[in-house]
Amino acid sequence: MKNLIRKCLFAEVRWHGSIDYDSVLRYIRQYIPSREDYEQLKFEMVNGETVRFLARIRVAVNIKTGKTMFELPDFGGAKAGASGEVTNEVVNLLRDLTS
Repeated sequence: MKNLIRKCLFAEVRWHGSIDYDSVLRYIRQYIPSREDYEQLKFEMVNGETVRFLARIRVAVNIKTGKTMFELPDFGGAKAGASGEVTNEVVNLLRDLTS
């Protein structure tokens, strides 16, 4: 979390020459959930709602199936059902963006 905030602050300085702390704080409150927010976010996701937030994510390729999988460790990971498959379209898009 600290690294993410540090990167946001450095990016703000590079773009604008100074830090607008109010803007950074608004961004953090809007997209980085507190521990208390996780239960509400889980409830919304389980009920089919679309939610937008920043969270840690683990991505791995299943060697047996060749599928790219993800999990959200802050939501309990695969054991808690906070995981899924990354579609081939997304994998290809990310591959194109990084090459």
